Amino acid sequence: MERLRQAVENDLGTNKPVAIVESNMHSYIFEVDKKEGDAGMRKSEETYKMLSLKNRIMSFTCTGLKDLVRQYSELEEQYKIQQDELV
Repeated sequence: MERLRQAVENDLGTNKPVAIVESNMHSYIFEVDKKEGDAGMRKSEETYKMLSLKNRIMSFTCTGLKDLVRQYSELEEQYKIQQDELV
């Protein structure tokens, strides 16, 4: 996930760091300063989806993050099944 965060940071060309944050609805999302995110998303060829904007912080996601979250959820479910079998 860290590699993806760095790739997004480089792609957007931000001066401030892009953060990965846990979210109740989306599992994990990116957050960045709105000014930085707006400018970077206009220049970028990658497709980012803005999720929310609160107190000058933009929350967004991309295909790569969605794929990692899906893999994480599948592995977590497999882990729970194996835990139940052991108990």
